[in-house]
Amino acid sequence: MMARCPPRSALFDLAWMALGLFFVLLDLFLDLCVTYYFIVECKYLLALLYVCFLIISSSMQQLFSFCWVLDDKKDGLVHLYTLVIHLLHLGLVWRYVRYLKLRWTIGIEGTPATAISHKYKSSLEQADDIGLLRIFDTFLEHTPQLVLLLANSKCTTINLSYGEFP
Repeated sequence: MMARCPPRSALFDLAWMALGLFFVLLDLFLDLCVTYYFIVECKYLLALLYVCFLIISSSMQQLFSFCWVLDDKKDGLVHLYTLVIHLLHLGLVWRYVRYLKLRWTIGIEGTPATAISHKYKSSLEQADDIGLLRIFDTFLEHTPQLVLLLANSKCTTINLSYGEFP
């Protein structure tokens, strides 16, 4: 017998995952802001490197996400919209939305216990996939970007007298 997810737990998980989606979108917005800043400051090489880190990271995320979709399909049939979503680099957002919809049905709808246990198991698998994709994002995008930003700040000289603060 599979464990049954209490509705309160489903709503709690739903709230945390919605917050996670918010931070994914905020991260994208801030990446665009940093790129714009580099272009305005005429640091075109840094802007190019920053965008390359974004593209490489997102491409790897989409590749893994799409491969997992193929692996999850038991009949081998994948819809065209799934491929298009991943080609548009929206695979992670699509997974978040699918997870949120599934957890909403677990937490709100009055479904039978067997359906809840199947949906609960599916939601745990989706949460694992989202977590792994976010870890890939951390190591493939954020780590090189952090090194790039630290190198940029190291190369920028700041002339301050003793006791002055910017």
